[in-house]
Amino acid sequence: MFLSARVAIAKPGRFYTLCSFLLLLCLGISLSMTNNEVLFDSHADYSVYRCSTNGDSSLSTLKVLTITSAGTKKLTDTLCSSPTIAAQYSNVETSWQPRGLLSSKDLLAEQFDLLWSREYRLLGLLPDLYDYYTLLVHTPKYDVYWMSLKDKPERTQTYFSNKTLGLLDDSQSRSGFMLPLNDLRKASIIVSDEQKRFYPSRSALYKALSTGEVDVISGISGLEDKGISPENRLLIASNASTGSWFIKSSLLNSNIHCELMLSVKGMISDFHPLKTSSDEFSQCG
Repeated sequence: MFLSARVAIAKPGRFYTLCSFLLLLCLGISLSMTNNEVLFDSHADYSVYRCSTNGDSSLSTLKVLTITSAGTKKLTDTLCSSPTIAAQYSNVETSWQPRGLLSSKDLLAEQFDLLWSREYRLLGLLPDLYDYYTLLVHTPKYDVYWMSLKDKPERTQTYFSNKTLGLLDDSQSRSGFMLPLNDLRKASIIVSDEQKRFYPSRSALYKALSTGEVDVISGISGLEDKGISPENRLLIASNASTGSWFIKSSLLNSNIHCELMLSVKGMISDFHPLKTSSDEFSQCG
């Protein structure tokens, strides 16, 4: 005890180095206990969530592409906890947004084992899509709203003239870009570029609204909007398509086919709890 104290006083540099080492060691143990879950950027525009299945490290990584960060962690962790997935993959990696990054080369190379997109977009990139991917399940339709924390949005020039708008920085997003801007155009409402602010994800969009950085956003009912009163919403579009999930054709009817489908079902049920009894899921129980 006394020796340690003298060393700590006489040579603080070594003492702090030792503390740093122990801290890093504890952090490493903590990461191991949580399947080495890491949130990182694979390159400038893609966000990726990755977890370990604790399977053989020589196995490949199961790659998933989705269109939103919402529900991504649960989906990925569910797949990582599956013994069926662990028998064939060492890790699960889920990427999301922006949609414009997906290319024909990605589809031709079957870069993703499971992906969420709209059929017309995928066919536009690859007319022979169904030689590579197979439709797994349709996702439920949704309603899109103007949302505010301060008041009920009004579809008038007077209302929007002094408002700062939050939109997704993804020109191919219907709910976060196309539909809200088209709604303004149809109502002949002019909003300057200075009034528009763009965000990389829906969670960042809701955060900007909650902190007062923007006054109004376009949002989807059921996605991180629980703090927004129904009285402070204005419908933009109803029954908009959310697209479909596609599976790499070589995985169809394999032993992981149902694992992927049921994991997707769990993600959908978080947003649409009354809409997961589709016949599309019946083959997997």
